[in-house]
Amino acid sequence: EAMDNCLRHRAMRNAQVLFYFQKHAKERDDDGKRGMNAEQTLAMTSELAKHFELPHFVFGDIMFSYLNFDFTGDGLLNLAEARVMVKKTLLQRRVALAGPQDIEEDIPIRTLEDGGYSISRELGRGGP
Repeated sequence: EAMDNCLRHRAMRNAQVLFYFQKHAKERDDDGKRGMNAEQTLAMTSELAKHFELPHFVFGDIMFSYLNFDFTGDGLLNLAEARVMVKKTLLQRRVALAGPQDIEEDIPIRTLEDGGYSISRELGRGGP
């Protein structure tokens, strides 16, 4: 259930990833942006597991995952890569432990008007 809650509540999960990323990311990439090496990633995921009360093995093979989620190939995980790694690792573990299940994330849904947009002309309906 802790894993489902973590997957379901995206904003909470991302906030905690940000917190622990900032705590552990001590490296800098070529552009000067913060990143985590493998050891720092292991420390971050260990603390995340404790925070969310997840089993210790959830992020067990994180060193393998670390390589897969270094999309830029610079040897460091940036914040976006860390967020994706955490979410995908949780999803994989969830399926492995309890089978596939629809996990609905708390993604806000807004209309165009809620977002401050208005429709001036609809294309594809025909007419003037």
